[in-house]
Amino acid sequence: WAPHQPDRPARKLAKNTMAAAVATPPEIQKSPSFLKEVPQGKADPILGVAQAFRESTAPNKVNLVIGAYRDEEGNPWVLPSVRTAEARILERGEKKEYAGIAGIPAFVDRALEFAYGKDNAVLLEKRVAAVQTLSGTGACRIAAEFYSRFLPKGTVAYVS
Repeated sequence: WAPHQPDRPARKLAKNTMAAAVATPPEIQKSPSFLKEVPQGKADPILGVAQAFRESTAPNKVNLVIGAYRDEEGNPWVLPSVRTAEARILERGEKKEYAGIAGIPAFVDRALEFAYGKDNAVLLEKRVAAVQTLSGTGACRIAAEFYSRFLPKGTVAYVS
């Protein structure tokens, strides 16, 4: 992600260039220390709560901040339901491949049906677009930035 710079048109990339290879202005290419000009962002309050948890001496503390369960030693703990689901996927012979850029289509379809109801007009009329993302906050932030740049001003978007 880079800030939108309307006064600086993006250079065209070669046809087979990966999306991650963002066009970089020549003055930045010459200076390996261009990042020193980027100001330090504000501390993430969620990570601050996680730090407070680590520093706490409370004997019965439970960390539910970062979205991962942990055992008594602080190691990630996988829910039995997740282990069962993983076993079912492997038993069916499915591979652990990367999903496409928009996610796994069958998963996205089922998620929309779950959220809206299978016979909801917005789904039947194809008025909803959805993608599957890894992790919530980062993906939602990128989507919001994209929407703010490319959807008409005032467009309402519901992100869940």
